[in-house]
Amino acid sequence: MAIVSLIGVGIATLSVNIAANVVSPANDFANLAPRLISFKTGGLITGLLGIAMMPWKLLASADTYIFNWLVGYSALLGPIAGIMIADYWVLRRRELDVPDLYRPTGRYAGVNWIALGALVIGILPNVPGFLKSAHLIEGPENFFDQIYVYAWFNGFLLAFGLYLAGMKTLPRRLATAPTSGLVLAGLSLMVVGLIVSWAISGGGRYVVATGAIGSGAALLLRGLRKPKA
Repeated sequence: MAIVSLIGVGIATLSVNIAANVVSPANDFANLAPRLISFKTGGLITGLLGIAMMPWKLLASADTYIFNWLVGYSALLGPIAGIMIADYWVLRRRELDVPDLYRPTGRYAGVNWIALGALVIGILPNVPGFLKSAHLIEGPENFFDQIYVYAWFNGFLLAFGLYLAGMKTLPRRLATAPTSGLVLAGLSLMVVGLIVSWAISGGGRYVVATGAIGSGAALLLRGLRKPKA
């Protein structure tokens, strides 16, 4: 009976989970270049990338699977969930103009730079812990290693708060303006530099942090500078 159940679980995984999980990335690849990539080709690209990722290595040990993959993946999903919940449940009060979601010039048209900035800043505090967990950097245990265990919650709360604050502070025309993108990119790079300089010790590595802070400051000043009449 156990063998039959195991076979059933295996068939269900192959026929449902894998097939369903291919749909989203296949559509993403197809939309990147619709004239060159069809849905079928996007599915093939997804399959090849899935093999190239060598998922069997993620399952080699429980520590690798949980702290490198699941917690690392949650560091991305937490900020996304925070932004979506803040937008739909708090800002829009569960009311959406569905047809306008598909109109290029509808009320939701354009890039919401507040959302992108909240996403990036929500992810950043978990990056040092992930890099150390994946053995890409070394060093003594610090604050970022401790908060990495709660990566989903950290990213969710940070992105949720930043998105709400940004959308309520800036009018919509500024939230979707390229200038706001420069400001948020600058702030994000400066935060990257500060986190890297704090989390990593070693002379040469501070060059990365210094460069990030400098680039961020330049973008920030450019975004804040008033355009000439």
